[in-house]
Amino acid sequence: MRKKKRTSGKVLAVKLACVAALAGVLLGSAAPDARAADKKAKSEEPFGVIAGSVFRETGFSFAGVEVVVVWEVDGKKKKEWKGRSDARGEFAFRVPAGVGRYTVRVKAD
Repeated sequence: MRKKKRTSGKVLAVKLACVAALAGVLLGSAAPDARAADKKAKSEEPFGVIAGSVFRETGFSFAGVEVVVVWEVDGKKKKEWKGRSDARGEFAFRVPAGVGRYTVRVKAD
């Protein structure tokens, strides 16, 4: 049985195809209770999507890589999202639309 080679904390070659898009979500159904109304109001707020793919240096997709998106406004950290790339090396985060800087970091375990 071959041992699985562990990758260091550095991802040598990372290609990110990040896309930011603003869109509004419209829901046509009426909210039967307060929680549903709150959820509907939140979903109608404008948002952006940061999505991309992580690749190994060899060009193959890199699954299970930790992806962190940090949102800064006026140089101060406002919010942070964490996730992992899927089996195809892809990731996506729904983020608030607005002025600020979004930083995407990746780290292989």
